[in-house]
Amino acid sequence: MHKVRDSFFEICEYHANKDLKRENGKQPQSPLPHSLILPPTLKPEIPMHEVKLQWQGRMKFFTETPGGTIVLDTTPAVGGEDDGIRPKPLMLVALGGCTAMDVASLMKKMRVDEAVRAFQVIVRGHLTDEHPKYYDQVEVEYHFHGEDMNQKLLTKAVNLSINRYCGVIHMFKHFARFDHHIFFHETSSSGEHEKS
Repeated sequence: MHKVRDSFFEICEYHANKDLKRENGKQPQSPLPHSLILPPTLKPEIPMHEVKLQWQGRMKFFTETPGGTIVLDTTPAVGGEDDGIRPKPLMLVALGGCTAMDVASLMKKMRVDEAVRAFQVIVRGHLTDEHPKYYDQVEVEYHFHGEDMNQKLLTKAVNLSINRYCGVIHMFKHFARFDHHIFFHETSSSGEHEKS
């Protein structure tokens, strides 16, 4: 039975020796066992994100993300000072931001962005009653405001985000029911009217 190499450096050395033996025309040793799974921290070829949280006392944390700093806190009822964002709603922000940026990018590529005067995404999440509480239902609304908008292409942009591009929606679908609605608010000389 193969001995499982639990050291990253041992694994690197193994692969280096295997490549060297191939170059010398020799057969490499038996491969590593299929059961060996390296932790993500030992797989530099896999894209990774990292955030760092620094405790500020009580329930407050400063969070360093690739794009800036976020302050996390909670309500006084559970020991916080109500001086920051709650962690769970940040999941909804991630979902909304992911799909909204997809649509914004696709609108430009489809050349339908000039007719859109305003674009808004609203995300609602329903939490379970029992601990651990999580979002078991999520609803996203896409609101487009403008005049003579190409509703067919805008709908296509939303669907491409939902079904192909937005990784956060893909993750949510593993544990929550996902619904979405699209609203077009057309502006004309007689004023704005809504169509969904």
